[in-house]
Amino acid sequence: MKKILFFLFFITASNFGQQNISPILIEHNTLVSDTSQLEIISYRIPYKNLLFIKNGEDYSTSFTLTLEFFKDTEFVSRQIVQPKFSLNSYKETLSGDKYFQDFVDVKLLPGKYILKPLLNLESTDLEYKIPEQNINVDSVKNNFQDPIIVFSNANSKNNEFILANFANKIPFAPQKYNILFGLKDTANAEIKASIEQFDKEIFTNTLKPISEGNFEISKNLNEIGINIKKIPGLKIYQISNFSHLLYEGPFELTIIIDTVKHKYSLSTIWPEKPKVLNNPEYAIRLLEYIEKEDVLGELLSSDDELYYKNLCEYWIDKFPADGMKYNYAMTEFYTRVDYAIENYSSLNSYDGAERDRGRIYILYGEPSNIERNYSEINEIMEIWTYEKIARKFIFKDVNGTGKFDLTN
Repeated sequence: MKKILFFLFFITASNFGQQNISPILIEHNTLVSDTSQLEIISYRIPYKNLLFIKNGEDYSTSFTLTLEFFKDTEFVSRQIVQPKFSLNSYKETLSGDKYFQDFVDVKLLPGKYILKPLLNLESTDLEYKIPEQNINVDSVKNNFQDPIIVFSNANSKNNEFILANFANKIPFAPQKYNILFGLKDTANAEIKASIEQFDKEIFTNTLKPISEGNFEISKNLNEIGINIKKIPGLKIYQISNFSHLLYEGPFELTIIIDTVKHKYSLSTIWPEKPKVLNNPEYAIRLLEYIEKEDVLGELLSSDDELYYKNLCEYWIDKFPADGMKYNYAMTEFYTRVDYAIENYSSLNSYDGAERDRGRIYILYGEPSNIERNYSEINEIMEIWTYEKIARKFIFKDVNGTGKFDLTN
């Protein structure tokens, strides 16, 4: 088993040797009123992708985000934003799951466009090329508001929502997300919505309007608000209580207005997915720390392309969460694996999850306290204390090379 695991470390090495960059997410939505439409481009940039400079007690940053629109190869329009802001925590500047968000509105004639974004960090020559995105502006929108992915927080009032803003995708997360859309002239129409994933219908419901009005967008602190202005306009519908049923990956949304079907190809995205899950076979083999070998053999007995599906189903069966497909235990386990590989690997290797410190970290998490001592003969000793379970683990590096072995 150990030889197989060490071999798999070299397979996964590329996942951990790359620059620690999270995706910059760009989203396009059209906001419709009874008389007009507005094209909205919103963006979400992880803090760790930005360059922060200490300024007194705070850490400040600024950047330039350029959004260029092309029709075929012809340049059409350019939007440039140059925000500046500060954080008061150094740890927060390194975060991949906290973001700067904002939006711009653009005027585009009906047609298909290519959006080319480019991020420049202030006072550097660093550029981050964000993948191009296709933008489709329909010619007739004033009788149908395309779906918008939103959520509500504890402080939200009726008809107030927060734009999800994950590139028109639903995050694979415990947070419950909703879909809003608007229709005009639907007094006697029957409105239904259904969702299908992996050839299986997971949601269907007949919908009633939750309000009537037009959509408005605003920036509130570091969130983008989507509000419904209560004036005569579109009838607003909400699809809810479905996002917890979704696995990571594509799904189909169908909105049926009487007998007319509107189909949308959507997907869920795992923004901070543990890197180790990019190699499902390796991720399964690491279950040896908590499972019997025959369980691992069963998970690995199918074709390679089913490994990830088998792994997800294992965690859902082992640690069910009221039908939610996102699994806290799976996320925590493999987040610890990532940390172990990044922090406890040997020199020029990626074996941190196999080393003693990595194994203990995976099983028990972050210690309450770490004490490090040095001897005159280059030995290094680390004492990890876990107060909640009343245990201590002593690791010793006898050569001063970073290879710590458990001694108790």
